Amino acid sequence: MNLSKEEALSQLNKWKTASTRLFFHSSSMHGLTTRCVGTLQHVSSSEVSFGMDEIDGRDLLFTVNLHEANFKWVDNRDDWQFFAPGRKKTAFGLVLEVDLKPGGRILFAELFSSAVEM
Repeated sequence: MNLSKEEALSQLNKWKTASTRLFFHSSSMHGLTTRCVGTLQHVSSSEVSFGMDEIDGRDLLFTVNLHEANFKWVDNRDDWQFFAPGRKKTAFGLVLEVDLKPGGRILFAELFSSAVEM
């Protein structure tokens, strides 16, 4: 389901305020894929920053430019396999996909402390 930028920013701000543990997946058209767990450090209309709590933001911080980005909710039962090896898809809650221009994709997925049995 597609979201407006305002709706996406509202959810990102909720996650930031609550220090929600998120799974971050980034893939680019250049073949670089990044996966890690952490929290949102900064949210604005132009960018979001994601970091790992165990690592100082001066040492590792992922910043995503949101200009011309498109947003949608992903049903993780149907989407392509982005989950880290060893994790069940039921370990994830809401999944927000950010399509970047000229070609890249970011996923922010709520990460539960243990998989939810269905």
